Amino acid sequence: MKYKGITAAVAMAVLVAGCQSSSTSSTQKSEFGCLAGTMTGAVAGGLIGSAFGGGTGKLIGAGLGVAGGGFVGHQLTCN
Repeated sequence: MKYKGITAAVAMAVLVAGCQSSSTSSTQKSEFGCLAGTMTGAVAGGLIGSAFGGGTGKLIGAGLGVAGGGFVGHQLTCN
């Protein structure tokens, strides 16, 4: 039960990454890459952030991790 959230997050990231079609234009590929990078960063940040603290601190850490990871993922893939 402890790894239920981690398993769901990894499954979501894999599903998002698997949605890319080879028949899309370069603009659509770029937009998809931007979205996938942002979501992957948010998922990874949330998982890392939730590893610290306990109780409310764990929730705050997950929230900050999602925000920070999403921002970093967006900056790396969209620029």
